[in-house]
Amino acid sequence: MITTIQYQNFKSLKDVSCNLTPLTVIVGPNASGKTSMLQGMHLLSLLSNHRSPQEILDIFSESKSLELLHSDDGNSIMELSSYVGDVEFSFSASRIDGMNGREPLLASGWFGGVAIPGGLFAIKPNSMEMPRNTNFCAQSISALVFLRLESQLLATPSYSSEVVPQLSASGEGLATVLASMRLSEPDVFENVQVRLRQIVPHFRRLRFRRVKVSRDESEIIRIGDEAITRKVTREYPADSIIFDFDQRQDIPAANVSEGTMIALGLLTVLHSSSRPRIVLLDDIEKGLHPSAQRELIGMLRDILRDQPDLQIVATSHSPYFLDFLDPSEVRLMAIGADGFSRCGLLTDHPEFEKWKDEMTPGEMWSFFGEKWLVEKKV
Repeated sequence: MITTIQYQNFKSLKDVSCNLTPLTVIVGPNASGKTSMLQGMHLLSLLSNHRSPQEILDIFSESKSLELLHSDDGNSIMELSSYVGDVEFSFSASRIDGMNGREPLLASGWFGGVAIPGGLFAIKPNSMEMPRNTNFCAQSISALVFLRLESQLLATPSYSSEVVPQLSASGEGLATVLASMRLSEPDVFENVQVRLRQIVPHFRRLRFRRVKVSRDESEIIRIGDEAITRKVTREYPADSIIFDFDQRQDIPAANVSEGTMIALGLLTVLHSSSRPRIVLLDDIEKGLHPSAQRELIGMLRDILRDQPDLQIVATSHSPYFLDFLDPSEVRLMAIGADGFSRCGLLTDHPEFEKWKDEMTPGEMWSFFGEKWLVEKKV
């Protein structure tokens, strides 16, 4: 389990450290740095398996470029770090010429790399032979998935040519993954249905229907010595999800509520044979009634008890969701007067001991807010 994450000069996280528990929920206003905390962990996961200069630059491309993610465009060291106890896995980068022996990232103007035991860095110019997963902290964070489930994609019919279909981070492929699970792991599939009934009491069962889906593809044809690429549309047999509820049957997934679809997607990830060791979730309570939020927390606690190597880090905007947490599982985020994020524990509030037996965590957050966090004297 990752016990601590630390960031320096990463987006709004100028100097932030956050301790993590098996279940950690981060709350705070919009644009306070909650999602950035998850994004930093996700980048470390990618870097745990991709460490050459070119691989690093490929990770930090387009909207994730180092220039956009660095707090001051590279004039100081940006560092993302994760810890299991005192064992560290981290990535550092800056434009400072030759900073502390770190290797140049090709001709990018950046220097940086991934920490390995001994204190130097794993990347070497013009070499793809890099040490990988050099410690158990790297191994832990490498088995991470950042879920941004979208109900529309979860409900879309899907097919796969893979022997073991995989669910994408956004939810594409859910129908095929569940259909495969029903055939190869019927007991696990039934457990997913049982868990979903905890959250959606009037849900009865899942069924599947075969449909055709169209896909635009490219193909190359040759006329003499000339190769020509053309677009073609092909049809494939696909799986679609059908829901039966107590009062209504034969409901296509596209007509089911957003909260139900997201809960089903999350359950599928947590019960799959290739499930991750760390799950990151943005807006964990999205689309769920407060009573369903309570059931979701109970279900997650059951899964964490059954899978002790699993860790869940999530963001939320719901004080109702916090009501079902222990205060030690809540982290607060806020933006200070300097425009950078602050992170703290709900239990750090100076009045916590006075009110802990009188207020739920959600009530404390609603009552205390985050202003005390940015005004707290260091």
